[in-house]
Amino acid sequence: MTGRSIDPDFAAAFDGAALIFARHFEQMIRIAQPVEERPFPFGVWQHFPNGRKKSDFTDEFYVLQGDPDARLVAMHAAETGPRCYFDVIGVDPSKDDAVYLAAGYRCDWVEILMDRPLIPGDAARPFDPRIVRTLDAAQIERLAQAWTGGRAPNGYQPIVEEHNSTHGLVQALIEIDAETAAYGRAIVRGPDAFISDVNAFPNFRRRGLGEAVMHALHTGAAQLGATRVVLTSTQMGLPLYEKLGYRTLAQVWIYEPVP
Repeated sequence: MTGRSIDPDFAAAFDGAALIFARHFEQMIRIAQPVEERPFPFGVWQHFPNGRKKSDFTDEFYVLQGDPDARLVAMHAAETGPRCYFDVIGVDPSKDDAVYLAAGYRCDWVEILMDRPLIPGDAARPFDPRIVRTLDAAQIERLAQAWTGGRAPNGYQPIVEEHNSTHGLVQALIEIDAETAAYGRAIVRGPDAFISDVNAFPNFRRRGLGEAVMHALHTGAAQLGATRVVLTSTQMGLPLYEKLGYRTLAQVWIYEPVP
């Protein structure tokens, strides 16, 4: 974590998982593209000078459910780029949905904030020989092609060579017959890890590859000293994460401006 001031309610929310989610994800994104954290009274504000990932959104806010009018005032007062969106984190963000809808936003996506302890057994798990942790140039290119077709707006590439050398980053790739089958990554800062981008690609689903990637990420994060891991899940991923011992903490409703 950084030493920057943060709303204490946001910092404490869900045993701190809201802040782990926001700031660890920021650290993961900044490997491939510039991102700045700016002061914000209700949570976390991130500015993306070149757009966020492959989109034209320039700003993202992370806020807690509750008092949506005050949060909208603060976001509108911020000196953002031309387009921004925000994540509302809470037990039931639907209670605020009518206010955000009336203000010209719509919920584009819903995820589930989850966590799990990392235990000595995770660190001691035997190595899976299918797992690749350091990707060569050909593997990076194949993974980029599988992920985004290899090209995206803003010059964004999801995987770059720096992913191999970033301190605290754990990668897990599985290839089958020189084709990208599954991938995921985790970033570790102190005792906390955040897992993101776990995906078994369409031709390789229902083979247990997502579970193998998750075990490898748990092992790598635990070996780096993490004792807790946080992630966000789609509904599709929920059964796997529950099987692996994750608990549900909150929902994350992601809003964008109505076109």
